[in-house]
Amino acid sequence: MQVRHSLKPGALGLLIGATLLVALSLASCAGAGQSSHGYRFDVLDQPVPAGAHTELTIKLTDAATGQLVQGATITGAGLEMTHAQQPYKGSPTTRTMSGDVKFIGSPGPGLYQLMADLSMPGKWKLDISANIPGETKPVRETVKFEAGR
Repeated sequence: MQVRHSLKPGALGLLIGATLLVALSLASCAGAGQSSHGYRFDVLDQPVPAGAHTELTIKLTDAATGQLVQGATITGAGLEMTHAQQPYKGSPTTRTMSGDVKFIGSPGPGLYQLMADLSMPGKWKLDISANIPGETKPVRETVKFEAGR
């Protein structure tokens, strides 16, 4: 049995490409906002100083209203920095460094203080999770920030 189609040359490829584009768009929309549940974490006062026992001030806002979120409980946080490393011989590699971080208090409405060990200046990522009043699941987000000298 032979199947015939009425598509012009190249149309099948265009159809497949369009289908993939729609699928990828839907997948990215499904993940957008899912990690933050409509909330935003920001590291204030950048660049923060690099070093042991650096205090990070995090602002937590409701993305829909712009209002500061009070009464949240920081349930977890972790730091990561990835940078290129040029070995003496061979190809460049990437090295990932981590730093200790812990919650130390809330200096004001919608503000949360963390103590972090930032071993060097550069671009860092803070993975943070919090229980927010009225939410059934913890809110998680990765925040990028800059550490200076």
